[in-house]
Amino acid sequence: MLTAEELFYDPVKTFVDVFSDSLLACHVGDLLTCGEVNVLAGLLAARGHHDAAERWLAEHQAACGEPHHH
Repeated sequence: MLTAEELFYDPVKTFVDVFSDSLLACHVGDLLTCGEVNVLAGLLAARGHHDAAERWLAEHQAACGEPHHH
């Protein structure tokens, strides 16, 4: 039988935990649109993952033609 913790989880926490991975940011950051990376970085920062938010922005901005959008 499953415990309550196994049945219920915080999907936002799980999302933030997954997207806090710097290797993922390195491989995917330049593929996101400016709006997508801004929302992702905002959510990460709001949940206390400031380093991860900055990493996503940095990876995106390295290939972005419009750095003033960030």
